[in-house]
Amino acid sequence: TRDTTIEEAAQVGALYRATAGVDPAIGDPMRASLQEYMRAVIHEDFPAQQRDELPTASERQVNELEALVHESDAETRDQQVELGQVLSTFDAFVESRRARIDATAIALPPLLWVVIWVGAAVNAVLIAFIAVKSRRLHLIVAGLLALFIGLVIFVTADMDHPYAGAIAVDPGAFERVLEQVIDSN
Repeated sequence: TRDTTIEEAAQVGALYRATAGVDPAIGDPMRASLQEYMRAVIHEDFPAQQRDELPTASERQVNELEALVHESDAETRDQQVELGQVLSTFDAFVESRRARIDATAIALPPLLWVVIWVGAAVNAVLIAFIAVKSRRLHLIVAGLLALFIGLVIFVTADMDHPYAGAIAVDPGAFERVLEQVIDSN
């Protein structure tokens, strides 16, 4: 999920740069739409994804950008090449965006959770059967194993939804592209 997010941010940066070769009458509105898109993703889409909601805030900018790409007209060979690059990059961007949005709904299947909890219970029973002469040592070993199993379950649960929790994917890649590519121009 993190790689998907980084890929989308990179595609936006590449698309922003690709629009520099397009007629300014179309290229300027494209770049403005991309800037709005980045702000919508950072300030509205990611908070929605943290709440496990499918993001919709940036949809308007994508539609605007698509309309601008399709209304572009290339008269010379150079303009055709530039527009072809923009169109190719736009397609890659849309695919990356779809993958990021789809990742919002990713969760571990219930069967995996059953396996995790049954495995934890089986380990607890098995540790009880280990013959140790010292009761204190037995409790320490059982406690450490229980702590380890609990930590594994905790981390697994936190990673279950990739945009929520302590180990969540954040909008850092988008913030860096906005700062380094878009706002710097």
